[in-house]
Amino acid sequence: MLQELQLLFTEMGPAAAVCLIAGLIFIIIELIIPGFGFFGITGGLLLLAGIILRLIDGGNGNPVAQFFLMLLILILILGAAFGLVALAAKKGWLNRTFLVDTGRAVPEGRTEGTKDYSGLIGKTGTTATMLRPAGIAFIDGVRYDVVAQGEYIAKDKEIIVEAVEGARIVVKENIM
Repeated sequence: MLQELQLLFTEMGPAAAVCLIAGLIFIIIELIIPGFGFFGITGGLLLLAGIILRLIDGGNGNPVAQFFLMLLILILILGAAFGLVALAAKKGWLNRTFLVDTGRAVPEGRTEGTKDYSGLIGKTGTTATMLRPAGIAFIDGVRYDVVAQGEYIAKDKEIIVEAVEGARIVVKENIM
């Protein structure tokens, strides 16, 4: 076994060595920065090419034993890399690097896509449809999708805006 291990690396050609090293690097990059699989697939193909090139180069020794020994070594190296990446993710080490972007895609709070309806609080309007509990109301002559607070409100009733939660306008019947 020790002789097979020694022969595995001493008789390896430069093309096989480059494929194996590049394949390992690509797979480790995929572990750290998961994406759509480019680095993982390319790394796997490079590892496969490296193993095939090593077996084609031949040399002394049993090629079947060398294949399985190479496969075992690669699995052990990738398992150790996966363990280190999992430990780093669990401990939060990757969050403090430039490799992982933890920012938000949109700023917190109101964004350009969310209209500010907070100016409607306290204003009155009329229901255009029955609110059970959602429906349509006209406030200052403008049509809004609104939600009744608690009970149903019939059509053509006067309402008052109680609260605004993002794009959700909460109203109740204005009893005066």
